[in-house]
Amino acid sequence: MLFRSNGSLDLVPIKVDNIPFKDREEIIQSLNDKKNKPITNLTERYLRMNKKEIQIRNAFFTPNDLAKHLILISGIPLDKNKHIKILEPNAGLGSIVDVLLSYKNADSFNIDANDFAPDMAYTLKIKYGDRVNVYSSDIMKSKVKNVYDYIFCNPPFNVLNPNPPPRTLNDIDFIAHYYNMLKPKGVLCAIISDSFKSNSNPKYKKFKEHLKYLNAMVYDANWAEAVKEQNDYPKEMKTNIDCSIVMFVKQKDFNFDL
Repeated sequence: MLFRSNGSLDLVPIKVDNIPFKDREEIIQSLNDKKNKPITNLTERYLRMNKKEIQIRNAFFTPNDLAKHLILISGIPLDKNKHIKILEPNAGLGSIVDVLLSYKNADSFNIDANDFAPDMAYTLKIKYGDRVNVYSSDIMKSKVKNVYDYIFCNPPFNVLNPNPPPRTLNDIDFIAHYYNMLKPKGVLCAIISDSFKSNSNPKYKKFKEHLKYLNAMVYDANWAEAVKEQNDYPKEMKTNIDCSIVMFVKQKDFNFDL
């Protein structure tokens, strides 16, 4: 039996009974439908979004091979603790959560999955039921600190934050926020743009200093190659942006501010 709780985010989790009936019926149909039919349900629709909608939503779902690599390098498959708190703050349609739930020690996982878009979060809740605590929120508003043993994410590389003062948030801004949500000695593994390597902006320089202080590991993440290995990956979501996987362990009393 999977270890479950009501979740740890300072937000209200989605319950299946609270999902609008029409959405619930369409999502259930999509999960049971194995044939390649015209777009008749929510899940299938996401996988056929046009380029404009993908860009508006920042919906570049994590390829399966990258999700597996992201999780393997964290060491969590070998973690023998009985109660492991995990956050996927930008869950999309659940590529990373799917891999987590495939491991033998998944019974020890207490997973919180969040997506900003309510319709995607509804899909996640129907898909996972009680196995995962699902939220739909602006994760950057969460004030949770020192809660998670692991955070796995593929945050937006850049997105406009409408909250005052309006500003563009980069992937490294999300990483800095998520760092505070880790327990001391908690592990964060993230897919981010390679732009941090060459950007001379003071914010990026500080980010690189923090990575050095934390003895972060940086791995190549070949998005294009990973997509080639996944036959059902939507062609409109393919990107030529060079990416890396960054992995580090939270150090007590160290502030990851940018």
